[in-house]
Amino acid sequence: MRGLCSSWLDSLTGYTTCRSWVDVSMNDVYIPIFPRVAASAFHLPKDIQHSPIPLILIASGTGISPFISFLESLAEAKRLHPTAYTPRPVWLIHGHRFDGDEGDSLYHSEIQSYISCGIVTEFVECVSRGEHPSIHSYVQDAVWANRKSIWELVDAHNACLYICGSLAMGKGIHDMLIKVIMDLKNVGSVEAVRVLNELSDGRYLREVWG
Repeated sequence: MRGLCSSWLDSLTGYTTCRSWVDVSMNDVYIPIFPRVAASAFHLPKDIQHSPIPLILIASGTGISPFISFLESLAEAKRLHPTAYTPRPVWLIHGHRFDGDEGDSLYHSEIQSYISCGIVTEFVECVSRGEHPSIHSYVQDAVWANRKSIWELVDAHNACLYICGSLAMGKGIHDMLIKVIMDLKNVGSVEAVRVLNELSDGRYLREVWG
C-alpha cells in the first residue's frame, strides 16, 4: 500500500526491478529526514476515558490508520481501568476499492477484534469496485443511509466527527453532511452550512490530502 511519501521513496529507485536481494551500501542512497512536532487537533478528546462522548470515524483507504490508534487507545484504557472506563457509541465507516483476494482492505483483524470487545459498536465497510461491491459503494452513501442515527449522535449526544482520507472524499462527506442537515432539520443550505460550521470548533475534525 503506497502513500504519498512511500511513492516518493519508490520513485528514487528508478524503474529497474528485480526479484532477488541486492546488497545496497548505506552510502549509495542519502535521504535527509527532518522530524517535527505537528500542532494537529486531530486526536481524541482529552477527557475521552471518563466521558461517554460518541465517536464517528469516517475514512477512505489509508486514512483509517489514525483511527486504529484511536481504537487502540480506547481498548487500552478499557483494559487498564475496566471499572472506570466509560463505554460509548463508536461508528467506524471505511471505504476502499476491492474486496476478497484482490482486496485493499486494511487492519481487518484489528477491526474485528475491536468489534468483538465492544470498542467499535457499528462498522460499515464500503467497497466500490471488484466482483463483490458492498451495499454502500462509498462512505458518502453510508452516511446518507445512516443519517438519522449518525446525526442523532452529533446533534443530541455531542458526538465528535472525524474525517480522514483523500481531499475528494473529505469534500464529498462535507457536502453530504450539509445535505443530511437540510433533510433532517428541514432547513436551507445556508443554515445547514452554519450548523456544520459550529461543529468545527473541536467536534468536526478533518485530515485530508491529495
